[in-house]
Amino acid sequence: MDFLQPGSWAEALQLKAERPEAVPIQGGTDVMVEMNFDVHRPDAILDLNPCREVFQVEEQADGRIRLGSGVPFVKIINRYQDRLPGLAQASRTVGSPQIRNRGTVGGNLGGASHSPL
Repeated sequence: MDFLQPGSWAEALQLKAERPEAVPIQGGTDVMVEMNFDVHRPDAILDLNPCREVFQVEEQADGRIRLGSGVPFVKIINRYQDRLPGLAQASRTVGSPQIRNRGTVGGNLGGASHSPL
């Protein structure tokens, strides 16, 4: 298995185009479970953790909040529960505290996770 670690979002997109079979991970919670139980062992892992762009939170002047796909559940719970109560409540239902520290909304949406998000 190849472990690809781009330094930026642009490089991640380039690597994914070159290696379409590469499975992107951020927290890796779902992918690691699949690997541990021999459900799926990808040919390549595309580690998005070095891509700082996906961790960004943009707060707009009109009150909107844009969460990057790499924002972990624990950050949503701790920093945005007053402004995003529904998302914070759903984030509290995801796995154990360890999973909430690593797991991301982007990972759950991208992996079609069965969590309530």
